[in-house]
Amino acid sequence: MRNGKIAVFCHGHISLPATLEGELAKQFQIDDWQRPEEEYEQPVAQRQPFRAIVKELVSDNVPFTAKMVPQMLKDFAALRRMFVYMRDVRADNYLGGKIVDFSCAWTAPHILVSTYLRNWDVIDSDLQWDLEQFDEMIKDAGINTWRRASPNPEYLSKLRPRPEPASDDW
Repeated sequence: MRNGKIAVFCHGHISLPATLEGELAKQFQIDDWQRPEEEYEQPVAQRQPFRAIVKELVSDNVPFTAKMVPQMLKDFAALRRMFVYMRDVRADNYLGGKIVDFSCAWTAPHILVSTYLRNWDVIDSDLQWDLEQFDEMIKDAGINTWRRASPNPEYLSKLRPRPEPASDDW
């Protein structure tokens, strides 16, 4: 998926022993390893190893700038063409204009993007939410731009109606 172009470059993953938790927690201010509660009751040496995704280091702590927004929108549209829906669009998930977190993303085929289980209007509403969140993120950052991820209702009201999308399952 265009590794490094749309998102921060991902080198792969690594499995780390639980005995490193204390050291990593101190160095990176990690307070939640998202383990099942019963594992926290065990001695650290008996806990399951944890997996970590190894990504390119981004030393710039700025999520994005006004100059980055046009490319971010292109990247966002490219993700959607690949049927990847972030579902958690916010400034915290960007560094240097690149996406750093896909933890809530849906990819099609996905059970919640299936017309076998859900009405197309509900699916479409879920997928439009990403677009609205992107625009809200840009607005919250104080960036004034005419570029938008979501359709402009005022502009769309002036256009001829479009046919409904096919209800075929992806």
